[in-house]
Amino acid sequence: MYCRQQESEIASLTRRIRLVDEDFEQTETRLHTTSEKLDEASKLAEETERYGYTHLCFLTYSLKRNLLQSLLQYSVNKFYYKVTF
Repeated sequence: MYCRQQESEIASLTRRIRLVDEDFEQTETRLHTTSEKLDEASKLAEETERYGYTHLCFLTYSLKRNLLQSLLQYSVNKFYYKVTF
């Protein structure tokens, strides 16, 4: 009888070990998947930040260029107006 109780306890502990191993493997898989998703999100964030900065620089350059063109056109028009009248 004492031997059966020990065998039962061993079987129970073996099942628990197997369940813990399975849980560990599932957790390890989820960790790996989550790490991959985090890496992808980090890369996307860096690209977005880089694109945003580049886009902002381009917009600033475009606005400055347009402003200078407008000022130049205004100066030319003002000079032309003075010369003709």
